[in-house]
Amino acid sequence: MAILVFGYTVLLRSVRARPVVKNAMCFKESPKAIIHVLTTIIGCVGTTHKIEGWAPGVDYYTWVTSRHFQVGDSLVFEYNKDFHDVTEVASPLAFEFCDLSSTIARYKTGYDVVNLTRPGRYYYVCGAPGHCQAGQRFDILVTSPQVVEKSPSSFSPSPSAPLHSAASSSLFSRLGLIFLFLVLLPLFLV
Repeated sequence: MAILVFGYTVLLRSVRARPVVKNAMCFKESPKAIIHVLTTIIGCVGTTHKIEGWAPGVDYYTWVTSRHFQVGDSLVFEYNKDFHDVTEVASPLAFEFCDLSSTIARYKTGYDVVNLTRPGRYYYVCGAPGHCQAGQRFDILVTSPQVVEKSPSSFSPSPSAPLHSAASSSLFSRLGLIFLFLVLLPLFLV
């Protein structure tokens, strides 16, 4: 930990001495740029699942059952914000009956990244009138990351396995993310 703090101090001093900080000012003017950078960094820890075609009438069951969701993964919803939103509801009954009274979160930007931060069931619906009833909804089960050990003789990479998974994240990669955050944060605040 002392090395991490020392490295951060040395790097921070060298960054402040450089004029590159002036170029980082564009991040102050563009919150989307900051979100994009952080999403990219965090996205390396888990799998990013992109939901294309967030609309009524899409077969979300097939999409959900073809994937495995773990803590650290993220969902990316891309849709027309004039006609749709993404609403997370709290219970299976709210999901089943398209009841928006127990809304946990509502996303309305047209490009929303939702980080899966806990194991359990998540329920997503479109809050536009009639869309949930028309099938614009899905639920997923998020599991804790598990490390599966294979013997050297049985090792063969699966073609469907993600290149970066939450299972491959370790204490060192998390420390690396914290280190990057500590280095990048002062650049945005200057």
